[in-house]
Amino acid sequence: MLNVYGFVEGKDDPVFYRHLIERLFPEGWSVKLIPTGNKQNVLRSFHNINWTNFSKERVCFFIDRDLQDFVTPPLQLENNIYVTDGYSIENSIFKTNYFMVCFLTCTKSHY
Repeated sequence: MLNVYGFVEGKDDPVFYRHLIERLFPEGWSVKLIPTGNKQNVLRSFHNINWTNFSKERVCFFIDRDLQDFVTPPLQLENNIYVTDGYSIENSIFKTNYFMVCFLTCTKSHY
């Protein structure tokens, strides 16, 4: 099994990202999502990784487009750093049937 690693902001973010990411993978691949606490910690994790030991194609970073990004242009980021289209990943779940997938995943994990 091949693993791809993803760093996310909040402890609940893996619920939102897992479905979006895993449906893009070929069979036999999986994603390990690591909550870091906030946007700065995600970016700090990116800078702390020794990229001579890891492929940027197998380690990804997911951050929310904060309100500040709408006021001033966001920094130029690496290809393996994904920034949400809206203010946060939670805003995206209401655009498609993705809401139902997240809801079922959240309720299943609590029972």
